[in-house]
Amino acid sequence: MKFFIASLSIHIFIIFIGVFSFVNNNFDISKVGNSSSVNTISVNFSSFTPTPVQKKEEKKYEKIKEKKIVKNKEKIEKVEKKKIKEVEEIKKEKVDISKKNISKQELVPSTNSDLIELSKGVFAAKNQGIKGIEYSFISQPDPEYPIRARRARFNREITVSVKFLVGFDGEIEKVIFLTEKDRLGFSNEVEKTLKKWRLTPVKFNGKPIKLYFYKEFKFNQN
Repeated sequence: MKFFIASLSIHIFIIFIGVFSFVNNNFDISKVGNSSSVNTISVNFSSFTPTPVQKKEEKKYEKIKEKKIVKNKEKIEKVEKKKIKEVEEIKKEKVDISKKNISKQELVPSTNSDLIELSKGVFAAKNQGIKGIEYSFISQPDPEYPIRARRARFNREITVSVKFLVGFDGEIEKVIFLTEKDRLGFSNEVEKTLKKWRLTPVKFNGKPIKLYFYKEFKFNQN
């Protein structure tokens, strides 16, 4: 009987030790290696709060990210500006080339002593019958008798002498009076009328030129 009680006590002690060891080790299949010797670590992520150090690191990362975005934007803008500049330079080169071509056309070799080159591409003719010059008038109205002279009952004949420059497009670019301007409005009428004149582009031996014309306008009171 004593032996039975002692044996039972030993078995109860062994069972108690086994249960106690199982509770302490808390065996969990979610642990690495499924080992009962691994202690359980529980973390509640829903209640996780960043520490001040972590917040500082996050802000630092955001600043670095913003700087990278700004730098990339600046690089893109520089590339776009460079492309725009290259396009403008190409356009400028084309314009310069066209100007050079025009300037070459303006350089008209002339052996005619009746045609005088006043400046680069600008000529003056000594007379109206020079061979090789081609042009025609599109619009050539006559000046009207000034109202101011009519009101003053001015009845003398007046002659206004001018020279005017015809440009490459056939329009009058400049008017120079060879007689003094008057106060009765004759010179003003001449200048106003010349602005309405239109010619075909003047050419000499097939090359476009700017040419000065000489003209006398006579006014008679009828």
